[in-house]
Amino acid sequence: MSILSRYVVREFFRLFLILLLGVIWIYIVVNFFETLDKFVEAKPGVQTIALYYLYQIPYLAYLMAPIAVMLAVFFSVGEMARHFEILALKALGISPFRLFRPLLFSGLLVSLLVMGATELLMPAGLVRARQIREEKIEKRKIPLRIGRNLSFFGKGNRFYFFRYIDAARNIARGIMVLEFDEKGRLRRRIDATRGSYISGAWHFSHVTERRFLEGDREIVEMHDQKAYPEIAEKPFDFLRRKKEIEELSARELWRIIREKRQARVDPTIELVEFHTRFSFPFVSFVILFLVFPLAASMRGVGRTYAFGLSLFLAFFYWGLLQTAKALGMAGKMSPFIAAWLPNGIFLLLGLIGLWRTHR
Repeated sequence: MSILSRYVVREFFRLFLILLLGVIWIYIVVNFFETLDKFVEAKPGVQTIALYYLYQIPYLAYLMAPIAVMLAVFFSVGEMARHFEILALKALGISPFRLFRPLLFSGLLVSLLVMGATELLMPAGLVRARQIREEKIEKRKIPLRIGRNLSFFGKGNRFYFFRYIDAARNIARGIMVLEFDEKGRLRRRIDATRGSYISGAWHFSHVTERRFLEGDREIVEMHDQKAYPEIAEKPFDFLRRKKEIEELSARELWRIIREKRQARVDPTIELVEFHTRFSFPFVSFVILFLVFPLAASMRGVGRTYAFGLSLFLAFFYWGLLQTAKALGMAGKMSPFIAAWLPNGIFLLLGLIGLWRTHR
């Protein structure tokens, strides 16, 4: 790596870390004052408040990384343009695109780091932050009693789906249970129109039970009533264990998608979120194609302009992403296209900008 490349990479990462911590801190301060009335009323303690925001940092870094990347490029390359350093490079016969290659490497590294943190840290952090908010800040004493369209994994390698469950009355409707062996192969499927939790056991009504044997053999049994004492979860357990989709890791999302497909349940929402977990971190790489030519031509403008332009691009991308995700979840667009379309649009705009700058 040349001296010029090392200088560009060092300045980029120095500014990126400072700006990332800065935008996260701004969010925390703004959110703290917005939630101050709840903190005063609940009196959760300084340590609880600190933990509440600490657990959110991986998620905030996931959201704010593209803004920090844009600002870092504007402030590093833009400063070089304002001080005529890029013009001096051109006079020496060095193309400004020599600065672009190390920035691309830096953006790719940021994307991979964000993706890794998203998978390893973000889901668990969001779960803990939600638990602190509900138990220590909002002081929820009445647990959730009714749920609809719940799907998750339980003990004994079982996947559950309930169209409706009422934990106060210990009843459920629209029940499907998939049971897998240790190798992930489906060995039993239970469909029931209604279920009741009585005396520590689930009793299903109008049951269709299929057992899958080797050689594509299948045994089908019909029951008006049947008890399933092997299902250890209680109704409140099902409701308490439900995670928001943002709290699921990519591996958990893919597992749900796979099992829903086997159960012939539509996994479109999970598919859109799954693809977004990969597309959104990569915007930190894609955005460089758009930001670099803008930053390299920023003579005569200040940092306020760069900050405002970064916010505009961030909101523009976020609007595109949410619109595409809504279309994907509604079935109007392929989940893969819905997740990656905003990146494609930004990449196309960036390539046009690079071509015009190079010309």
